[in-house]
Amino acid sequence: MKKSFGISLFLSAIVAAHFIACSDSSSEPDSPDTPEVSEPEDTPDAPSSAQCKELYGITEKNSWSKTITNSTILNKEACSKAAEFISQTGNLDISCYEAMLNPEENRIDFILNSEYGYRGVWIKLNGCKYKLGSDGDFNTLIPKATEWEFDGCLCKVEKGVTYYRNIAPKKTEESSSSKEEEISSSSETFHSWQSSSSISYVPPLEAVAGTMVDTRDNREYKTVTIGTQTWMAENLAYAYVEPTKTQDSSSFCDDKDPDYCEKYGRLYLWSAAMDSAAVFSEDGKGCGYDFRKCANENNSNGKIRGICPEGWHLPNVDEYEVLFTAIGGQKEPSFPDWNNVEKSLKSIEGWKEYEGRDGNGFDDYGFNVMPVGRADDTENVHLYDQGGVAFFWTSDNRNDFTAEIITFHNWTPEVSNSGTGMNSYLSIRCLKD
Repeated sequence: MKKSFGISLFLSAIVAAHFIACSDSSSEPDSPDTPEVSEPEDTPDAPSSAQCKELYGITEKNSWSKTITNSTILNKEACSKAAEFISQTGNLDISCYEAMLNPEENRIDFILNSEYGYRGVWIKLNGCKYKLGSDGDFNTLIPKATEWEFDGCLCKVEKGVTYYRNIAPKKTEESSSSKEEEISSSSETFHSWQSSSSISYVPPLEAVAGTMVDTRDNREYKTVTIGTQTWMAENLAYAYVEPTKTQDSSSFCDDKDPDYCEKYGRLYLWSAAMDSAAVFSEDGKGCGYDFRKCANENNSNGKIRGICPEGWHLPNVDEYEVLFTAIGGQKEPSFPDWNNVEKSLKSIEGWKEYEGRDGNGFDDYGFNVMPVGRADDTENVHLYDQGGVAFFWTSDNRNDFTAEIITFHNWTPEVSNSGTGMNSYLSIRCLKD
């Protein structure tokens, strides 16, 4: 009995050993001791931490994300690359205006500011690589673009998963100071706003409505006083008929709609806004006409009357800042967009809906920004963007071809300061001296 049990145990051991050997042979690739063979990662060379900190201000505390958020690092890097390529390839003056994530298309959409106005392009994401494209703008230049790649500070691929830097870099006091210096010295960066900490908030109920009469044509305008400023509460409609090299008038009314000017005011070239013909003052003489420089660039009082009535002037960017701050507007230093402004200043009707977003405002202060649109100084001046955008000239210029403007949109809550070509016809709001 004991002998039989011993033989059975011995045979069982042999069978088990044979089974284990066969099993090991057939499952060898899955053995944890076998080195894993992986495909090479499609990721850029990783710079050192010191390099990332030097280039972008990134530290180890800045996190990674599987999705792109509104990261100023990634958006600025890609938009700058696109603007630089189009500028160099097309010999154009291009700068970044705004970036918007488009997750449904796996891309980032950009609005570029050019000497011909706003133009749209986008980048299609493929891991850390991205390709420039558009829906029609710059269509002769886009095919010449190669595929670009975010560097290892901004993007990495691990085991087939792409990770992005999803927050803006933290700036030291020294780097912030140098950045402000860069912003104020570059002609292609956004306007550097002055400090507004001394401006007090003005509730809507404290805004004071009034009227004024332009004695040049006896037209009456609504006005509104908000804090220390008194603004026209309607767009200027004075017919400035000084000719340009290509047009018989430097202001525009839609002749297809007899009530257009009565409702929306006129649209003006920047040369007309500045009164470059010096009809009313010498302040803006020569400004913008045939892209000429202003004759009086060092205006002693800092105010340009321009085409505005006597006792009023064409506001500069900083004066718009005072208005926006007084009604509770907020913005990040060195960025061009204002929040908490749009609804308070827009008209309550006339704005088109955009993808379910109501473009109309509440007009809390009686400022009544209407979606007038714009026109361009082409062979045949034509109106477009009506119902979706309002543009206002300022007395500031960026360079010999572009001037600073203030823009309200129907598709975003942000009110922006940017530049556009002086050959655009835009609206004017005058500010009391």
